[in-house]
Amino acid sequence: MEIETYQTFAQRFVALKSSNGSAGALVLRVVLLTVTAIALTIFGSTAAWLAGQALMAVAIMQWFFLLHDSGHRHFFATPALNTLVGHVASVFCLVPFTPWRTIHGQHHLWTGWHDLDPTQAGVTLGDLPRAQRVLVDVCWAAWIPLFTVAFGAINFWNLPRCVRRFSRDSREAWHHAFSMAVPLVAHGALFWFLGPAQAMHVYGLGMAGFFVLSDPLLLSQHSHMPERLADGEPVFANKLWDQDDYTRSIVFPRWASRHLLFHFDVHIVHHLFPNLPSYLVGQVQQEVGTVNTIDWWSWLKQAKRTPAHILLFSTRQTTGFDF
Repeated sequence: MEIETYQTFAQRFVALKSSNGSAGALVLRVVLLTVTAIALTIFGSTAAWLAGQALMAVAIMQWFFLLHDSGHRHFFATPALNTLVGHVASVFCLVPFTPWRTIHGQHHLWTGWHDLDPTQAGVTLGDLPRAQRVLVDVCWAAWIPLFTVAFGAINFWNLPRCVRRFSRDSREAWHHAFSMAVPLVAHGALFWFLGPAQAMHVYGLGMAGFFVLSDPLLLSQHSHMPERLADGEPVFANKLWDQDDYTRSIVFPRWASRHLLFHFDVHIVHHLFPNLPSYLVGQVQQEVGTVNTIDWWSWLKQAKRTPAHILLFSTRQTTGFDF
């Protein structure tokens, strides 16, 4: 986006403020959806259980969206509420809150720099052994959610890496450890109280569904987009108004984007205005434009026809695939 246009947008939307009421309403909706899913799972027939697990998958995905928004510290107007909801959401989506908040913040800072963005891990196509290329290609084609699980393990559940790279002192290191302990203790208690079989009956299939849904949604945002390599040289982070060059939005029906995805699909707007909470994104998205924007079904068809090792570890510049 041109800097003059971006500054005009910034001036127009500076009046948009975080609201405890709007954020609380979204949290309440997700709580009610989760309770409904559990009720169907526990008290219903097999058909009701399947419906409950489908709702559970959506609910867990929405808890992840709440964690994402809370990590930007602008979902609620009250800072403590962002931290509280972030930790609660981590129990459902199995993403530790403090590692997420820290690493995702670095991702926004270094978007477009492949070897500086911590979510990219500096891997290039030339580094990938043949066996791993086959593995990622098979999992992508078969809808096996390898990428969400591996991405979470490498980035958010790796305590030594979090302490080494993202903790400035022992206090921050303990925050990372505490955030990892929260979902572990919660699920451990649930397994102890219900037993492993019953616990998995309540949310196991829904969690698997969440992982399956997350893979294409997350990969749509930056995979196979232009990027650069710093190669150890000192470089400047890309300005917010330039990050639409390295980011993709996928277009869902407006009702799905608003009510199911909480505007998580409008990723370009999120990178241009990262402190804008999801419930305000709808007031901006129509005016940002359609560069690097594609219909969700078109993207999914083209992406699924592309081997995963090409989709993940190559870019438009090298393949010419413009999607």
